[in-house]
Formats: sequence, structure tokens, C-alpha cells
Amino acid sequence: MRSSSEMWWTGVIGASEYMNCITQSLESKNSILMFVPQKIPWHDSFMDKIKNLNPNRNTMSFNRIDCSNVQNDNLGIMLLKKYASPEQILNYDENNSIIEYILDIGILNNRTIWLYNVPERLENRWINSICEIQRKKVNYTNVNTILCMEIGYIHKMFVNSPNTDVISWNDHIFNYDVLMFAMHRVRNINEPETIKTYVSQISSSISCLDIELCDALIENYYGLIRYPEKTVQNVCNHVYTNDKARIFQMTKREFDYLLWSAQEQVLFPVIEKERLNFIKKYYHIVSANFQKARVKECQSIDLDTPMDMELGTLVDMCNKKLEGTSEIRNNFYDWNMIKTLRHARNLIAHRQHVEFETFYKVVTCNF
Repeated sequence: MRSSSEMWWTGVIGASEYMNCITQSLESKNSILMFVPQKIPWHDSFMDKIKNLNPNRNTMSFNRIDCSNVQNDNLGIMLLKKYASPEQILNYDENNSIIEYILDIGILNNRTIWLYNVPERLENRWINSICEIQRKKVNYTNVNTILCMEIGYIHKMFVNSPNTDVISWNDHIFNYDVLMFAMHRVRNINEPETIKTYVSQISSSISCLDIELCDALIENYYGLIRYPEKTVQNVCNHVYTNDKARIFQMTKREFDYLLWSAQEQVLFPVIEKERLNFIKKYYHIVSANFQKARVKECQSIDLDTPMDMELGTLVDMCNKKLEGTSEIRNNFYDWNMIKTLRHARNLIAHRQHVEFETFYKVVTCNF
């Protein structure tokens, strides 16, 4: 069974295109600024794949730098202290340009340097430094370096620098991609197909394009479909260490709308299919009472055949105890199920989500 990271990076078109865009920039030996909304999912796996796909892997070293605890706010100084010899560090004159100095001494030669977990306060400053390195390195015939930086902005900014590529996550990853991942992921769940579809719908929509959150919600699908609000809160508290995630900015009204929207897409086709199955099963009764129901209950509704009778009319028909309807009422399962279908239909029609017990009865209905 494939891992979640494999499903995402190899099974989803948007994720594959995102990696291809990065490797194409690496092949051109351009510096790269990657704008990501929250974080790159399964970051270690992503980095390993980029390293293996890197077209320069035989000629340039691949250096990852976790900048979460960076000691120096100046990117040039940080690179100097990381890659220069003690003598080269001592020879640096602080009155001169640090960018020109590190290019002069060649400490970045034949390196692909990948910066991630960059503190937000440093992003703008380091963007300018990367662009400056990219502009000035063309004057050095012996400098062969690529600087890549992940940036946590949701919206990409304008970057004016030759040979510096801006790659935005939001240009490649859309709701459709998250839904595709969720649909791959739920295949491992031992539940009816309709339940799987529902889990993929709500997990992909609630996660707000956060793939790892989507994966965690599917992992906790049992609680998600029974106690959605409580489960989402617990999962979010486990996945996140702060409240910057978009999920925490969602109002209860927005949350309820997502649940209702997913149930509308999943339940309405099931309800319609079972309405028709019910009529087919009891066609002799429904057709015998069709004209009475049409005249008394549905004068404002265009009914051409017994197959057109809607759930409310079917329940009312039996409640009126018309010809043969005792046969339906005496079948405890069918009688209660047709009322359950009507109840679920009415809730969804009024934009209210259906409680799990009713939901499960509907999706497992089999007239």
C-alpha cells in the first residue's frame, strides 16, 4: 500500500506539475522563490524527490538549510559562516558588500542551496539578497550556484530579477487536486462507497488546501463523520502548533455549510435512486393510488406517471391508509426507511446537515 506522501507526489497531477516546474528551473540553473500558503506537505519526502530528480545532481551538491533557528539576519553573513573557512571569515571587511565578497571567494560554487523554515521577518530581506546574488553572479565566470527559498506568503509578490523564478503553490495546487488526493486516500477505508465519497468531500473542503490536514482528517474519518466539529478541532490541535492555519479562521456557519454541501452532493443521488427503487418495489400500490394522490396532495405538482411521485407524497399516501398501503406500513424496514429518506431530503433542502444516524441509514438503504 502506498504511503500518503507517495499518493500525493506521484498520484496527483497538480503536485507532479509543481515538482516538474521546480526541476525545470533547476535545470536552467535559476534561483527559485517558492511561495507556499502554509507548508509543503511531507516536506522530507518532497525534498528527497527533488534531490533525486535534480538534473544537476552529478555536478552540484544539494545543501538543505533549516532556518528556523537562524542566528544571523543577514543571509550573506549566514552563508559566509556556514561555508567559508575561518580565515575567509576573518578577512571579510564589514565596510564592503557581503554579497560581492562571498561571490569573490567562491564559497557558493557548485552548490544548490535550499532554504526552508525562514522566519517571516526575514523573508523580504532574504528575497532581495537572493535576487542580488543572482544579478551579480553573471559577472563571475567561476560561480555556479542555485539558491532556492520557501516563502510562507499566500500571495506571491512581484520579483524583478533576471534568472530568478517565482513558483507559487497556488498556481499549481487547487481544490480539485486535494479532492483527487482524498479520493485516492479513502480507498483504504473499509466502508461503503458512498461513505468514502462523503469522507473525501468533507476532508478536502474543510482542510483548506492543507494536504497533511486532509490526510489527518481521513485517518480520523470515524470521528469525522460522527462528531465533525469535535474531531476537526482535535485533529487541528494535533497537526498545528499555532493558529495561523486557515481552518482556525473558519466560522461555524462556514463549517456547517461545508458539511451540508458535501452531504447534498452525496445524499441527493442516493435519495433519488432509492425513491425510484421504492416505487418499483411497490408499484402496484403506488399506481393504484396515483390518481388520488395526484388530485388530493399534489395539485400544484406536475405528475405524469407514478414514478414521478415524490417522497412526501409517498409518505402521505401511506398515512392516508389508501388502497393496499397497509402492506407498506406492515413492512417495518421499508416504512421507516421511506420516512427517513423524506426527513433527510427535507433537512438538506433547508440547508441543514443530516445527523450521522440518519445519514448512515440513507447511504445503506437498499429497497
